[in-house]
Parts: sequence; structure tokens; C-alpha cells
Amino acid sequence: MSEIFPMNPEAVRLAETLTFAESGGGPFLLLSESAITAWHGVEDASGAFIYESRPCDYDRACKADGHSLITVGNTQAFVLEAPDSSAFIPEPDGALIVRWIEADEAELLLTAALSTSEEDFELLGVTVPHDGSRLRLFDSATPGRRVAARGEVAAIELPAGRYSVAELGESVVNVKDAKGTVHEVVLQALRLRRV
Repeated sequence: MSEIFPMNPEAVRLAETLTFAESGGGPFLLLSESAITAWHGVEDASGAFIYESRPCDYDRACKADGHSLITVGNTQAFVLEAPDSSAFIPEPDGALIVRWIEADEAELLLTAALSTSEEDFELLGVTVPHDGSRLRLFDSATPGRRVAARGEVAAIELPAGRYSVAELGESVVNVKDAKGTVHEVVLQALRLRRV
């Protein structure tokens, strides 16, 4: 049997404060808040709904090749291809984006994420630019001007710079809860590290 990790107290604390970004089924977008109004999602620049009648920003995100960069205004955004609920865990030199595939509770998911090691991640060869404003993770169908009004948006404060991206593919981690029950947690993760 693989290693079993006990519930991490830091994961329990984080579970009470983290916001998980939610998607209606399309990819997520990771973008500096200062550029967010340049993203129009399923609308045009005037706010008219154009999805499936004319090309829109959401189409660009859906057509992106896996985890990749696309141009938004004067910068680039990072597209996360799957719609799995996702949250930021702050790290000393960046952040971990935890993607919820299968877990009974957030505490279990976050314990599994915190148990991963550096060697479990593979660099993607992508560098995400960030200007120092809040970094937002949101459903790419959402127009940027409406992101602040949505509750299902994750955000994190990170210093300005460029961030490399490393990926932890779908992984199974066994976590023991406070009652001694072992849970199988399935997650993916992306690590952003300032370079």
C-alpha cells in the first residue's frame, strides 16, 4: 500500500480561508488583475453576448493547446485546460494551484497537495508574466469586467515578475482524517515559481 499522510493542520487552516475558482465547463484563465478588463469572455467589447455567433475571447481559451499562454491586451494570460475547481496555496517563491479532481473535503485535498514533493512536478516550459497586481484565476467564459462580482474566483498577491509553471499530473494520495479513516484523494496541481 502506498504512503498514508495524516491530516495536515495547515491544510485545515487553509480550507477555512481559500476560495476555489469554479467553471461552468470551460477552461480557466490566469491573468494579472490590471489586464482583466481586456478579457471579454463570451461577449464583445461593448458587452453584447456573441458566443457561438462570432469569435470571442472564450473561443480563444477553448482552442488553446493544453496549458498555454494567450495574448490579452498588452500581456499574456495562462490557460488551464480543464474546468476542475482550483485554488491557490501561497508558497515562499510563488504559489501552488491545486485542482480538485476527487476528494471528500477541502482539508483532505489540501493535505494531499501539501504532501507532494518537488520531484513530482514536471516543468512545462512556459513562463507567465505578472505585473504585481493581484493574480486572478477565473472561468474564461466570464468577461473581465464581471470577474470581481463573481464569488467563484481565486486570487493571490504575488510580486511582479515572471513565473515558471510546473505540472503535477493526476495523482492519487491517501490521507488519514482525524477519526483515522483513510481517504483516497485525486488531484492535479500547477506550481508557479518566480524566475
